[in-house]
Amino acid sequence: MSNIYQGYNTDTTYTYGYYLALNPSQIIMPFLASGIAPPEVINACELGFGQGVTINMNAVNTQTHWYGTDFNPSHAAFAQHLNQISGAGSVLSDQGFDEFCQRDDLPEFDFIALHGIWSWISDHNRQVIIDFVRRKLKIGGVLYISYNTLPGWSAAAPIRHLMAEHHRVMSATGTNHFANLDKTLNDIEQIFEKSPRLLNNNPNISARLKDLKEQNKSYIIHEYLNQNWYPQYFSEIEQMLHDAKVSYACSANYLNDFAETTLNNDQKQILATISNPSFAQTVKDFFLNTQFRADYWVKGKRELNSVELKKYWYDLRVMLKNRDQVKLEASHVLSTELVADIFNPILDLLADNKPKAVAQIAEKLTAISDEILFQILTILHAKGDLVLVLPDEQIEQNKTRTQALNRYLLSQAHSNPEVLYLASPVTGTAFSYNHPQLLFLSAYLAGENPKNWGKYAVKALEANNLLLKKDGEILQDPKDNLAEARRQAEEFLANGLEMAKRLGIVE
Repeated sequence: MSNIYQGYNTDTTYTYGYYLALNPSQIIMPFLASGIAPPEVINACELGFGQGVTINMNAVNTQTHWYGTDFNPSHAAFAQHLNQISGAGSVLSDQGFDEFCQRDDLPEFDFIALHGIWSWISDHNRQVIIDFVRRKLKIGGVLYISYNTLPGWSAAAPIRHLMAEHHRVMSATGTNHFANLDKTLNDIEQIFEKSPRLLNNNPNISARLKDLKEQNKSYIIHEYLNQNWYPQYFSEIEQMLHDAKVSYACSANYLNDFAETTLNNDQKQILATISNPSFAQTVKDFFLNTQFRADYWVKGKRELNSVELKKYWYDLRVMLKNRDQVKLEASHVLSTELVADIFNPILDLLADNKPKAVAQIAEKLTAISDEILFQILTILHAKGDLVLVLPDEQIEQNKTRTQALNRYLLSQAHSNPEVLYLASPVTGTAFSYNHPQLLFLSAYLAGENPKNWGKYAVKALEANNLLLKKDGEILQDPKDNLAEARRQAEEFLANGLEMAKRLGIVE
């Protein structure tokens, strides 16, 4: 492998995921819940964008202009392809971090994001990124960074090391990465089985290895087999990012900061005695044996007073996705019941699934204090029950991009699609769909009678030698496939289609 990739695996392409926390709109509620002013994001940058699904879905929001790089040319080519289709005009390259971060044509950024990059790159590249953030992130701007965390990875470190070493020295030349990976996994499983002293001290290794063998192979290669692999404690990350002039703001997932879904009473009591916020984060990672963190950091934290905070909240618009599917429970590390007497009035007011300003909600629910209302909305948003809605003018401007991108992605559903997401002009984010659901939406746009959607989907699947599953079992009988497709089509017609319309994914 050439040194231009500095130990990062570029021979195998990465998965086609969408990561919501990299969307600037997702900063708003966690920041407000922490009392911090969120930035208006005009220019944004993603370092190491993978296949570019996230950056292209986020770029449908015309308010934000995106820049980014991924030094795997296959990734960059696919990302540029989607960018051309949507017409977003994002600036996407296949440059290494050294080259990209020294470009003189880049603006200052309101938001810089790197997902699944930090723990897998060289020390030199980490320093390049720190310098880039220091120079190019605006005052008040936000850095999103995700990384492998200690102590959570301590137990699995032997698996990763043995895998990486086996793959490095034992892989057969001329054999593809996936075949070599299969041999690596089988061989190290035998090695661990014959290592009783290790297993006695680390009994979870066998279960971890079994789970690992069920993972996507591209994910395994990029997660475990890069030359660089560097999980860190929170305090170590904080010290490094101090040189970039950013400070910790909050978790990208509010439920990770919501004590009721993360900590038991004994843990809460101990944290309450710790006055240092940084040490509290480290202790929390020990409590939870945290393996992966995804956090927002800010350059120049501006704390909001009560008047400012109320204005920020009241100016937001929200929409409930589906009242019938909301469970009065929040789950993360722990599960907690949500008080029906407090949540139900808000849910009932939003049950028509239409956008409403938070000010309008507060005006109608005077029995609920602003503080409680804001927390309830934050919890519902973190659970995925509630979405933030853009201004009407912005939604109209976004439609040209979303319609072009979605038309293309739905056309790909007639093959074996890699991208299982569609873009929403209403939220400026993306939503996931399985393969049959994409075909049902394609049938809807083609004017097919809903009674024929199942047959429409089966025809496309059969053309690509694909079969449906039911209860985890592949359906071999054509009649069973058609029956299952019709069942799924009826379910999607009852629930999914109207939601897709409300989100502007189809009209």
